[in-house]
Amino acid sequence: MEQTVARPEAGEFAPFYANYINLVPARPILPQFQLNMDKTLELLGHLPLEAGNFAYAEGKWSIKELVQHCIDTEQIMLYRALRFVRNDGQALAGFDEDAYVEALNLDQRKLSDLLADWQSLRQFSQRFFFHLRAEDWLKLGVASGKTCSVRALAYIILGHESHHRNILEERYLPYV
Repeated sequence: MEQTVARPEAGEFAPFYANYINLVPARPILPQFQLNMDKTLELLGHLPLEAGNFAYAEGKWSIKELVQHCIDTEQIMLYRALRFVRNDGQALAGFDEDAYVEALNLDQRKLSDLLADWQSLRQFSQRFFFHLRAEDWLKLGVASGKTCSVRALAYIILGHESHHRNILEERYLPYV
């Protein structure tokens, strides 16, 4: 059921994630899942087909790679939240974002298809978090060797998307 979810406190997430969490506005979090996705779709949804392969510099990810990275990260954070909510108790491994991107084969994928995948995942993420009990948001687990709360994972998902949307606006879209 929908409820107020306070911003996570220090100790509920690795310091690395503070920048993402700070990008999430101080308003109810659950509606922000859809609001964030709407902003991202508005930004990327009308790009020409060839724009998905654009990278702003040598060695930087293409727009399609960046979108798939955001999808992968959201899936991983959501999986962590599921494990923590279910009191799994096992420490979860981290992931190497660059290795994940290197393993991609997006040549035959359209940006519009990736955005549709992300939108489906986002709807699932929003429903998952919507149905948590108040005590579930405060549950803790260990991922990448650091303690993290379920509510921090929700904020990280949103802040991570905002971070990459900002990068798209600043470094990619002026050139496509």
